[in-house]
Amino acid sequence: MGPLASIGAADRIQEQLQDAVDKGATVIVPGGRMPGPGAFFAPAAITDLTPEMRVYSEEVFGPVAMIYRVPDADAAVELANSSKYGLGGTVFGEDLDEARRVAGRLDTGGVGINSYLGAPVEIPFGGTKGSGTGRELGRSGMDQFANIKTYGFG
Repeated sequence: MGPLASIGAADRIQEQLQDAVDKGATVIVPGGRMPGPGAFFAPAAITDLTPEMRVYSEEVFGPVAMIYRVPDADAAVELANSSKYGLGGTVFGEDLDEARRVAGRLDTGGVGINSYLGAPVEIPFGGTKGSGTGRELGRSGMDQFANIKTYGFG
């Protein structure tokens, strides 16, 4: 795994991770800032997250997996949609019809089903809510960079 964009970014993610651990998160995969030069950060995974933790409501732009336990799909959708962000999501499930229904209820710019969505250049990419407006890539994305004029004829 390569370095993060900056030492400041690595330090911020470490602060978010440490805040969660200090407030009772369970560490499944230990990770964090790596010693030495550079902005290297070993991947981590945590669970038992609560609203008091920064990671609960802040985007973590680094290799920290946050695992939330919920009783059912309705609670999962409610939790996901309660975020002020909505870039992307992923739904995993054995029942594909149910996975599609859950994916359709997520307020995100894109949703992968049983796989990470990715962003092929042929499809629009973008988020909702605090993760941005508009799209990039694909035909819709090109329109974001165009000055489209409407003409009326009488």
